[in-house]
Amino acid sequence: MPQVQVPTVVGVKRRIAATLGFVLVATAMAAPPRGVRAQNGGSPPAASDDPVVQAREAFRAKDRNQLFALRQAAAMQDHPLASWVEYWELALRLADAQPADFDAFAARWRGTYVEDRLRNDWLLELGRRRDWATLRIEFPRFRMNDDREVTCFALLAAYQQAGAPGGAAAASEVQSPALSAVPPAASSATASGVLPSVAPTVAPSVAPTVAPTVAPSVASSGTPSGTATANAGTVPAGSPPVAAAPAPAAPAAPDLRAAARVAWLAQREPDDGCSLLAQTLFEQRAFGATELWQGLRAATELNRPRLARERAAFVEPQLAAQVDALFRDPGRFLRERRGTHTEAAHRLAVLALWRLAAADPDLAFTHLEQHEATRLPALELARAWGGVARHAALKQHLRAADFARRAFAAWDKAVGRGRPSLAPGPADGTEGRVAASPSVGVHEAPFSDETLAWMVRAALRGPVTDRARWTLVQRAIEEMSAAEQRNATWVYWRARALRGNAAPGAEGEGARNLARLTLEAIAGPLGFYPQLALEDLGRRIALPVAPVPLVDAEREPLRQHAGLKRALRLMALGLRAEGVREWNYALRGMNDRELMAAAALACEREIWDRCINTSERTRDVADVTQRYPLPFRDAVLAQSRDAGLDAAYVFGLIRQESRFILDARSHVGASGLMQLMPATARWTARRVGLAEWRPDQVIDRDTNLLLGTTYLKLVLDEFGGTQAMGAAAYNAGPSRPRRWREGATVEPAAWIEGIPFNETRDYVKKVLANAVVYTARLGPAAGTGAGAAAGVGGAGPAAAGSGAVPDVPPAAMLLAAAPRPGVVSLKARLGGPIGPRDAGAPAENRDLP
Repeated sequence: MPQVQVPTVVGVKRRIAATLGFVLVATAMAAPPRGVRAQNGGSPPAASDDPVVQAREAFRAKDRNQLFALRQAAAMQDHPLASWVEYWELALRLADAQPADFDAFAARWRGTYVEDRLRNDWLLELGRRRDWATLRIEFPRFRMNDDREVTCFALLAAYQQAGAPGGAAAASEVQSPALSAVPPAASSATASGVLPSVAPTVAPSVAPTVAPTVAPSVASSGTPSGTATANAGTVPAGSPPVAAAPAPAAPAAPDLRAAARVAWLAQREPDDGCSLLAQTLFEQRAFGATELWQGLRAATELNRPRLARERAAFVEPQLAAQVDALFRDPGRFLRERRGTHTEAAHRLAVLALWRLAAADPDLAFTHLEQHEATRLPALELARAWGGVARHAALKQHLRAADFARRAFAAWDKAVGRGRPSLAPGPADGTEGRVAASPSVGVHEAPFSDETLAWMVRAALRGPVTDRARWTLVQRAIEEMSAAEQRNATWVYWRARALRGNAAPGAEGEGARNLARLTLEAIAGPLGFYPQLALEDLGRRIALPVAPVPLVDAEREPLRQHAGLKRALRLMALGLRAEGVREWNYALRGMNDRELMAAAALACEREIWDRCINTSERTRDVADVTQRYPLPFRDAVLAQSRDAGLDAAYVFGLIRQESRFILDARSHVGASGLMQLMPATARWTARRVGLAEWRPDQVIDRDTNLLLGTTYLKLVLDEFGGTQAMGAAAYNAGPSRPRRWREGATVEPAAWIEGIPFNETRDYVKKVLANAVVYTARLGPAAGTGAGAAAGVGGAGPAAAGSGAVPDVPPAAMLLAAAPRPGVVSLKARLGGPIGPRDAGAPAENRDLP
C-alpha cells in the first residue's frame, strides 16, 4: 500500500492561510468601486478597481484584512505601484512590527520614496519604544529628514550616547536637526550601534516657527554657531526654581544642546519627541533658565497655551499654573501680580502683557504705562513694549510705531547708551543678537524676527510725509537675525530706508549709493520685491533669456525615471497627494537641465502644478514658458475680455489660486481654476443668471472662469480698480481690505506689506508679480478687456518715469491715472497710494460675499 502522508498542524495552517488569502484577494478585486476623482487628465476607466486605489481606501479605513489581501493581489499582478500597497499594509501594523519586518521592506524597495517614508514612520516608532540604539543606526539613512519630531528623537539618542566612551563623536554627528543623505548601511538588525559620520546642516523644516517664512531664493540656513550658554540669569529667592543650574552633565553637551534648542524652539504643539528631549535636558541640567524663558516666550508669541504650560511644567508645577493663569485671563494676572518683584514675576508679567495686547492693545498700553513701566527692568520693559507694538501693528493701531520706538528706547537703556552689537548668534532666529553690555546675557536680545518684522510694518503704515519712519524701519531690520535680513522683503525696505534717511545733496550721496547697491542685490524680473527693486533702479522689466532648448537625449532619461513614472501613474489613478510626494522625492539631487526635463514632462502631460513647481527649482536658469505656462489661453482671454479684465491679471491670479488644476480643491473647500468657495459660487451663479445651479458645476472650466472673472471684476470695481486691494478681497473677502485701507494714506507696496494675514500678504504679492510676467508673455493680448484701458490697476504718475517712488510723493500721486495697456511694470499695476475711501466714491457694495 502506498504510504499515506498525515498532514501536520503547521501544514494545515499554511493551507488555510493560502486559501484565505486567495479568497480575500478575490473579494478585494470584486469589491464595489470606490469613487476616486482624478486631478489631471481624467481617471482611467477602471481606476476605482485598481488594487492600489482600493488599498489607499482600506488604509484610510484601517482595514488590515483587506490590505493584506490587496498586498497579495498587487504582488501577484506585479503591479508597478505594489510598493505603495505594501507600505500602507505595513504602516498600519507598524506598532507591532519587528526590526526584521522593516528591514525586509527597506531592502525590497531600496531608494524609493516609500522606503524613506516608512523609515520616517519607523523612526517615530523607535522613539516611542525608546530604542535609542536602533534609532541611532537608522536616522542617518533618513534621506528626506523633514520631520521635527524625528530630529528630536535623534538628538536625544545622541545625547544618551554622549556620556559613553566615544560619545563626543556621536554628539557632533547629530548636532543639527538635518543630516545629508547617507548611503544605506547594514541591516538595523545586524549593524553596529555607531553613527556614520555625516555633514550637518540646518533644515528649513526646523527653522524657528516665530519667524516669517523665507522664500527659497533668499533663505539661508546654517549650523548653529558658537556654544550655547546655559542658565544665563538668576532668579531671586522666593521665585520658582528656574534660574541658575549647574554646568552641563556631559562634556559633549554644548554643541548638542545648541541643536536641541533650535529643534525645541521650533515646536508648535507638544509632541513626544521634542517634549522628551527638552524634559531630559532640563532634568540633567543641560537646559536651564535661558532655554526655559526662550521656550516660554516662543510659545506665547505663537499663542500656544498648552505648549507653554508643558514647558513651564518641565521646571516647576507652580510655574505651569502661573502660565496657565496668564493665558486664561492676562488682565487679572497682571492685577494680582502687583507687589511681586522677582525676576520670574517680571518675565511672566511681560508674557501676560503680550496676551493682553493680542486682545486689546489700548488696554495693554495703559497697564504698561501706568503700572509696569516703573517696575520692570529695562530689558523686560523692552520686551513688553515690543510685544505690544507687534500686536498693535497686527491690528493696524495708529500708535504701533510709537510703541516700537519705546521698545528700542528701553532696549538701548538695558545695554547702555550705545547701540547693541549685531554680532551673529545661534541660528534659532528668535534670540541671539549679542548685547553690548555684559549685564545682558548672550542670548537675551529681546525681539524675535517676527516682532521686528511687525515693527517695520508699523513704520511703513505711517504717513508718507513722515520721514522719521525710515529710521524705525532701518533700526528694526538691522536688529533681525542675519538670515532674516537676507530675505528680499527686508533687503528692499532697508534700501528704501537708507535712501529715505539720506541727507540732501552731496552729503547723502554715500547713503544713496549704498541703497542702490542694496537694491542691485535682489533686482530681477521674477518676484514682487525683485521687480520693485529693478524699477526703483530705473530699469525696465524684461523676461530672463530663454535657456538652451532640451534635446531628446536629456528628455528620455526623465521619461524613463522610475520615480517619475510611479508619480504619473498615481496621479492618473486619482491619487494626487501620493503622486506629488513621489514626484518631489524623485527631483532630489537633480541639476538644472534634469529639472527642466522633468518640468517638460509634466507640461506635456498637462500636470501644470508639477510643471511650475519643478521649473521653479532650477538655480541658474529660468524657463518662463514652464514657470508661467498659458493653459486654456483662448478661454481665459475670451472670458477676461467679456468681464472687462486684464487677462494677465487673471492668469496671474489663477496661477496662484490653483496652478491651473481644473478640479483643485483647497482645505477650506474652494474649488476649480479660480478657487471659488461654495457660497461665493452660488451667489455669483445667481447674479449671472445660471439656471439650475449645481455645486459640482464649479469644476467645469468655462463655468468656473465665468463665475471667477465675474466676481473678480465686482471686487475690483468695489475698490476703484486697485489690483492690490482687488486681489486681497478675492483671497480674504471684501470686508477685510475695507478695514485695512483705513488710517494714513500709504504707497501700495507698504499697504501690501502691512496686510495682517500672512497668507493674503503673500498671495497679493504673487498675483501682481505673476501678472507682470504674464503681461510680457501675452504681449498685446494682455491689454484686452475694457478694464485694462479704463483704470484697472491704474498707475500713478511715478510709474512711468525712472521707476523710483519718491519718499514724499506729490499730491498728484493720490489720484490714479489710466495705465498704458501691455506695459510690463509692477508699479503700473500697483498704482497710486492707498488710503480711506473717498467721500465722493460710489457706495460700498455690501452684497459682495
